[in-house]
Amino acid sequence: MHTFCTLTSKYHISFTLSLISKISNPIFILALDKFSYSFFKKYKDKKIKVFNIHDLKLKNNIKLENSRSHLEFIFTLKPIFIFFLIKKFIKKNNFIIYLDSDIFFFNNPNLLTKKISKHSIYLTKHNFSHSSQSHIIYGKFNAGFISFKCDYFGKKHAEWWKNKCIKSCKADVTKKNKIYTDQGYLDFFEKLNKKKVRILDTSVCNLAPWNINNYKIEKKNKIFFANKKKIIFFHFQYFRIFLRIFCLPGLYIHKVKKNKNINALYEIYFNDVKNNILKYKLNFPNINKSVFIHFLRSILKKDFKIYP
Repeated sequence: MHTFCTLTSKYHISFTLSLISKISNPIFILALDKFSYSFFKKYKDKKIKVFNIHDLKLKNNIKLENSRSHLEFIFTLKPIFIFFLIKKFIKKNNFIIYLDSDIFFFNNPNLLTKKISKHSIYLTKHNFSHSSQSHIIYGKFNAGFISFKCDYFGKKHAEWWKNKCIKSCKADVTKKNKIYTDQGYLDFFEKLNKKKVRILDTSVCNLAPWNINNYKIEKKNKIFFANKKKIIFFHFQYFRIFLRIFCLPGLYIHKVKKNKNINALYEIYFNDVKNNILKYKLNFPNINKSVFIHFLRSILKKDFKIYP
């Protein structure tokens, strides 16, 4: 049995709806604010169970939140939430699969669950393209996807990860701190028992802007392929919608060599997210300083599409 989980907030609801749209398995959602909690509490889908931060019953919650930035606190909550689910809701030898809310399935999620069967921990490497090698300081593995089996080995290391993040989860990499948020700790899992840890193929699982230059993207009969393998899910990090019609893919950040097939990937995602916003009368993202700067840079780099 496989159960999915993710984190969401007011401005990520539209992304989260796109993520879960093709998943038929149970889904646990940690809502980071009252609005997103209320939304998914009212959302009519029996496969979804929503939690808030209070449900986690954290010790020294206020102290923990005040000791780090908002982003660092969210990164800390991820392993806490995963371990909370393993202890309370995941049956023995079943799996919990975490996915960031800006991930989207281009193929049946069952293709992913079939790959998650025997091992206790599943990961995907960043597999940075040549133009993104400087990002290796953020860790070999991407924390947007991780899966644990509810067995002794899986629980042990899920708890270890949680405890490490509670102790330190800094969002800056320095000489004194070489571990980036929750993600940097995943490098230690590679050194564990290879019979217990499995690394999935990045070309089909967790394909993303930082590695897409490594693959030839093709589209045949509405199905997307990377190096002739069916893409299962894509990670749309940096993706934004601006003024309702601008698709800002954020591909310039990793110097992605765009083509019609990559543009087609983003057009599908743009329309799916936008339809969620319109259908559920959600707010489009606020035009704050960071989004506006992202827009200006996208214009300068010619990294945008207009979909009226």
